[in-house]
Amino acid sequence: MARSRERGTGSVYLKEDPNNPGQKLQTWWISYYIDGKRKRESSKSRKKSDAQALLKRRMGEHALGLEIGDEAKRLTFEDLETGFRRSYENSGRRSLRRAGNAWDHLREHFGCWKARAITANALELRTVPPAGFPGAALLALPTVSGGRKPDGDDISLTP
Repeated sequence: MARSRERGTGSVYLKEDPNNPGQKLQTWWISYYIDGKRKRESSKSRKKSDAQALLKRRMGEHALGLEIGDEAKRLTFEDLETGFRRSYENSGRRSLRRAGNAWDHLREHFGCWKARAITANALELRTVPPAGFPGAALLALPTVSGGRKPDGDDISLTP
């Protein structure tokens, strides 16, 4: 007797070959439901165990609220900027010009990036000063919270 699986755990299967009816493709697929919508995805593997591991990962992501929708996967830096500027314009904020300058500066580095690739780590790496930057020596000094040198003087990085 076949072992039954628990309801809501998804499934792995071999898809039928569209060019060869009655034959199965060699790549394993997974199927699961998120908020009542069926999701299907190729495991890109010929091993059933890889597909089962992928299914387990997707179910875990869902349980933790980490799954990313298709729209979010396509979201770009430009989309974020457009939405931000529209929001500022609609709410009549006076700081739109200042914020626009900040977005212009960020666009130099992140202009063609996908939004989900812009992480805190990517932002930190972007702010590392290039070799020869006049304030680089000050950044190497140990600091106390608030951006002050241990003697209490403010750090100024303006060249």
